[in-house]
Amino acid sequence: MKNLTLLLFLFIGLESFAQTKTINGVKFPLTEKIGKNELVLNGGGLREKYWMDLYVAALYLESKTTDASKVIYGTEEMAIHIKIISSSLTSERFLE
Repeated sequence: MKNLTLLLFLFIGLESFAQTKTINGVKFPLTEKIGKNELVLNGGGLREKYWMDLYVAALYLESKTTDASKVIYGTEEMAIHIKIISSSLTSERFLE
């Protein structure tokens, strides 16, 4: 019975791990529903200023790419998911 319970917890843990990706310690879903489209996580990174970590952002596209010009000049739907990790970052400072 203990082995079955351990196997069940392991399966549940792997299932939840497979649906997110950790970027600089912050979890992001592998997909985001934006309007009628299902966008996929393309990548992300940390924004720092001086010595402070400010936020982590993730880029979602209709299909993954490594071509920067396709992202910059593309016309397909895309989104950026931002999670603020600094308690000193206010909305006014973020907008600056």
